[in-house]
Amino acid sequence: MNLKNYLSLFLMLPFFLLQIFFVVPSSAASAPACAELVKSKCLSCHLETRICQKVKKRKGKSSWKSTIKSMVRHGADLSKPEQKQIANCLRKPDSEVLEFCGMKK
Repeated sequence: MNLKNYLSLFLMLPFFLLQIFFVVPSSAASAPACAELVKSKCLSCHLETRICQKVKKRKGKSSWKSTIKSMVRHGADLSKPEQKQIANCLRKPDSEVLEFCGMKK
């Protein structure tokens, strides 16, 4: 390699470092917030009151997983990652889901 090639690599190094340290992984960037996912997927079939009654019961993860699998069998359009995320969101609702349901954390 000559000096020109080394200089080019040296000048490009900061851009590569920025991409490594500051770019959000695509899987994390594409996952919607819990409340957004619940609203977009659950409200298409259920009333808000129905969803929130179930959230207030504090069902466990396995209970939510079986409930969601049943919904998928009845036609709910949920990918496997969405099923897992919704089960986690409803089992341990974040502040946005609690606010959606009129609950305080």
